[in-house]
Order: sequence, then structure tokens, then C-alpha cells
Amino acid sequence: MSADLGDVPTWIGGVSAFLALGAAVLAARWTAKTAKAAELQVDEIRKQVAADLGQLELAREDADRQVRALQEAEERAKRTEARALAAEERERAASEAAEERFIKAQLDTRAPAVYVRAMPGGRAPNSAADALPSLGYLDRIAPIDWNSVPVKVDSVMHLESTQNYLFVRHVSFALVNCSNISARVDILRHSVGEFVGMRSGQEIILPPSETRYVEWRGFIHSDDLRMAGVSKPENCFLQVEFWVRDLGMNVRDSHLFNLDLRYFENDGSRLVVKPEPAYPWTEKYGEVAERHYERLEAQKAKAEEGANQ
Repeated sequence: MSADLGDVPTWIGGVSAFLALGAAVLAARWTAKTAKAAELQVDEIRKQVAADLGQLELAREDADRQVRALQEAEERAKRTEARALAAEERERAASEAAEERFIKAQLDTRAPAVYVRAMPGGRAPNSAADALPSLGYLDRIAPIDWNSVPVKVDSVMHLESTQNYLFVRHVSFALVNCSNISARVDILRHSVGEFVGMRSGQEIILPPSETRYVEWRGFIHSDDLRMAGVSKPENCFLQVEFWVRDLGMNVRDSHLFNLDLRYFENDGSRLVVKPEPAYPWTEKYGEVAERHYERLEAQKAKAEEGANQ
């Protein structure tokens, strides 16, 4: 049988196509194999990355635990130090308080025991016998003699606008030293009037077991009462403060008085004058304020000032 050469190109094309198909199949298999290998490699890489991330997270958590542990240890150390400092401060404060109590107790033994008693009325100048009324008056027209004994107001007076008087109020204070320690008494302030025979800032030295009397005197005109009104504090009350100290001025007691002197009222154009104040009293004792340890307090203030500089 003879070959048909006219079919050779067709055969060659078929072979070429077959070979090309085989090559394509091989290429596809290689590509698939390569892709699978790449996918496996990617999976391995992912697993490795996940493992690395897990290790990193564990390391971060461990680092956080260490940081928290260090912070807690630091807080515990701070609390321990604060407790130690607080305990030290309490011990120091307790020691200073005990020392201060001891010093104050020592100073208390050197402080005089003095009480101050107020009584309405007074005594005539240069006379210890003749009593002066708690409220009296002098004729406003007559020449004023400050040593004159005023007329006692012993009944209610109703003064018309044409009747003018100079009213005089008197209060006596007894300073009684009950101790065997000499005392220094200062009249620190008084709201109105004057203390008879005493200059401003004058001190009173009160020996042991002695009593001294001082007299307060206040003048007020009926015209002033009508114009200014009887409700002004200085027309109603007498406020006085006595300081009682030892001669070394280590300890100070303050005796405070607020005495009722409301003798006057307004009734229209008339001035009503009463022989006794709104709340009559026969004697009053000073209200004793908290004791001051002047030198000790000055030393503490100086020490604090030095510490703050």
C-alpha cells in the first residue's frame, strides 16, 4: 500500500497538536503542583506567623504582668513608707504634745488666780465711803465739774425736748487675786467712757491675796440721746476686756464683760430715763476666755515661720 504524501501536513499538525496538548497538560500539572506547594508554603508561613504572634502575645502579657508586679511593688513600698512616715509624725506630734502639756502645766503653777467682778455704781472721787449711783445726772446748764457728785436717778424720768441733762453712768470692777502669785492686770479695751484716774495703757500690779477696785465712768448728754437714738450700742452696753497675766507675761487669761446699760428709751419727743437697765443686775463676773501661753505661742510661731522660709 502506498503512502499518501498529500496527508503528511495533516499528520504533522496532528502530532504537533498532540504534543502541544501533552505539553499543556504537563504545564498544568506542574502549575497545579507548584500552586499546591506554594499554598502549603503559605500555610506554613501563616502557621509560623500565628505561632510568632502567639509567642509575641505571651511575651507582651508576661511583660504586662511584670510591669503590674513592679507597679504593685512600688505602691506597696510607697504605702509602707507613708505608714512609716505617718507613724513617725504621730510619734513626733505625740512627743511634742506631751512636752507642750508639761510646759503648760509648769506655767500654770506660776499663773495667778484672779477673778473680776462688776458692780453697778461707783465711789466719789477721793472718797472710799460715799457711793456713786449707777445712773445719775448733772444739770446741763450749770458749769460742768467732773468731780461733782451726780444726782441719783431713783425713779422714772420723762424729759421734754427743752429739758437737758448730762447723765453719768458708773460701774465698779473688783480685781481679786486669790493666789500667792502677783498678777499684772491690763484693761485692754472698753467700748465707751473712761476708767477714772487711769491713763491709757496703764497696768495694775495686784499683789497676792489683794483686791483692787477700778471705776468706769461714762457721760452722755440728753441731746445726744435724742439725736443719735438710744439704740446705739455704746448707749446700751459696756464691753470691757481685762487681761490677767503673771509678771513674766507667760500666761494670759482674758475676762470679758458685756454689761447691760439700757437706761434710756424714746417716747415720741420725750426721753424716758429709768433708774435700772432693761435687765437689772447687781453683779457680774467676767467670762474667762481660753487661756493663752504667750511666750510659748510666740516661740511656736517663730519656729513655724522659720520652717516655712
